[in-house]
Amino acid sequence: MFTEDAEIFAEIEQADRIGEDCASRPLDFAKWTIPQGRFLRSCSKRKLFRAGNRSGKTRTCIADVVFRAYGEHPYRDVRPGPTHQWVVCVSWDQAVPIMKAFHELVDYRKVRKVREFREKDGYGKDSPLIEFENGSTVRFKTMDQGTRRHAGAELDHIFIDEPPSSAHYRELERRVSSTNGDVTIGLTPINAPEPLDWLIELVEKGVVEDHHVRMTPAAYTFEDGTVRRLGDGTVLDLDWIEDQRRIVLPRFAPVILDGEWNLRVEGNVFTAFDRDVHVTDDYPEDDWILCLGIDHGTGRDFSQVGILVMIQPSKAQGLYPKVWVLAEDITEGDTTPDQDAARYAAMLERFGWEWSDLDFVFGDKAHQGRWGGVSRKSNKDLEEEMVRILRLKSRSYLKPRIAQAKRGKGGGRGAVEWGSTWLHRSMLRDAHFKIHRSCKRLIDSIERWDFADNEWKHAIDALRYAVWEHSMRGRREGAATTYLY
Repeated sequence: MFTEDAEIFAEIEQADRIGEDCASRPLDFAKWTIPQGRFLRSCSKRKLFRAGNRSGKTRTCIADVVFRAYGEHPYRDVRPGPTHQWVVCVSWDQAVPIMKAFHELVDYRKVRKVREFREKDGYGKDSPLIEFENGSTVRFKTMDQGTRRHAGAELDHIFIDEPPSSAHYRELERRVSSTNGDVTIGLTPINAPEPLDWLIELVEKGVVEDHHVRMTPAAYTFEDGTVRRLGDGTVLDLDWIEDQRRIVLPRFAPVILDGEWNLRVEGNVFTAFDRDVHVTDDYPEDDWILCLGIDHGTGRDFSQVGILVMIQPSKAQGLYPKVWVLAEDITEGDTTPDQDAARYAAMLERFGWEWSDLDFVFGDKAHQGRWGGVSRKSNKDLEEEMVRILRLKSRSYLKPRIAQAKRGKGGGRGAVEWGSTWLHRSMLRDAHFKIHRSCKRLIDSIERWDFADNEWKHAIDALRYAVWEHSMRGRREGAATTYLY
């Protein structure tokens, strides 16, 4: 009896020790897929991990940084410490998940100096530094800091997360020239600050070694033959891959899923839209959240657009509440801000509502028009006219105010792709997207827009702004890889 108890306690102690070792030495227990292992073994001075989302490219590249900092790499020869490295991210918001990957992989017993890691802001801003016991350093930088802030340093290795501009790449490459150091890039080729022709040319010339990983079962198979799983236990098998290809917009699938250089250009964007399913003669019976989206414009091609939407959010629906498009107001020719304000007031009045019944209003950035400031349209101008119609003292009394959709966290580069994907996935969900039959221009736009900046885009933009508060919520919370891509 006592022997059995002793064996049980011994097993418990051994399990505890293994758990402690996993927590303190995570890289010693890390498993790598076949493409990840091939990348970690590469000795190329310039190499690129090009893949779609959920490929593990960031974790792999950060592991490479940590190994180099240790001066001991299990897969290849590296310089013994001290070495000096930079991790360069797009922005500080984008840097936080990269810092988290570093935090989860590093053995802090080998670290001499580091700021406390916090979930909200990682190691903080202002180029945080991690200094190791052997003298190696890792510093986090951003492309937002500009090329001047990247000048002067002499480094052994730079990891660039996501596509840099050609100017940034040239400046960063100089930082390793005097040390004969290395440059690593990990990217999904979307939302780049400029066309990536310069990088494609470097790959084709053999200057940069390209590790291109497409979304196939092999991409999620570990070197020991087991298959990757998500945190909730979901197996990344062929069924999961096929489901991803169903829910991602076909236009973006080559890049987002397979890491291809270019988007698919043919055909309309919203392939999930079906008039028989999504178009209705009814209106919601309950009082949902009321939202107005406005795309400013002048001239023909239906460029001044207002879209009125009701949204029924709930915790059960998560990032995808039910959306019901009630009405559209679209001008075929030129209008003035006072005319636009009157039209939106009239659109609300048709339903028995006033401006104060709106919960959210999001508008486009200022539109300068065909003659510059002469035909300018802006949220401020529209607010001034709405104040006059409502006989308020000033814009500060207008509730709600018109927020600019493209401002704030999540509103920058990639917002069009994010918002379009969000709408696409709402259309895929049962009874989650309805549009009243009277919204003829928007219906035509949903069926015809091919992601070009054309006459069909204006109504789509207004619709994206109408659902902005809800569609951008996941992006502001950093849920891109979890929910959309």
